[in-house]
Amino acid sequence: MPIGSFLANIFNKGGGGIIESIGNVADKFITTSAERQEFNLKVQMEVNKHIELMAEHANKSVELYLKDVADARAMQMAALTQTDTFSKRFIYFFALGIVVMAFSFDFILCFQQIPTKNETIINVVVGTINGTALVSVVSFFFGSSRGSEDKNKTISELSKKE
Repeated sequence: MPIGSFLANIFNKGGGGIIESIGNVADKFITTSAERQEFNLKVQMEVNKHIELMAEHANKSVELYLKDVADARAMQMAALTQTDTFSKRFIYFFALGIVVMAFSFDFILCFQQIPTKNETIINVVVGTINGTALVSVVSFFFGSSRGSEDKNKTISELSKKE
């Protein structure tokens, strides 16, 4: 089998294909039961190292996310301690402006005829305003969906155990 076909076959099957291919290669070189057990032990050790590394990366990701949220909250707390009324309320004015802009843009689009040559750019603008700006404002004030995502993951893991 040519190497190109071999590699394509491995990657088309995903992770299972890679494991199966490694197992097939190992079977050609491993002749005794002791060698097979040693090979399985070493493979399991590598898998465990990989799992530990992925867990470390996940923990760092969560730490960075929480630090980012804490920094945003700390900024807001510092703004509230100021005596300048505009500085205290700037984040609220800014958020209100984004929400009004998003809803106004969406409302206008419901009643305006959009030329076909502009549909793509309008879709990009709507996606950016609604998908990024509006969602960021809502998640700043009401929290993000990360907790919901974690809850769904936990429920999924618990249902698999049953």
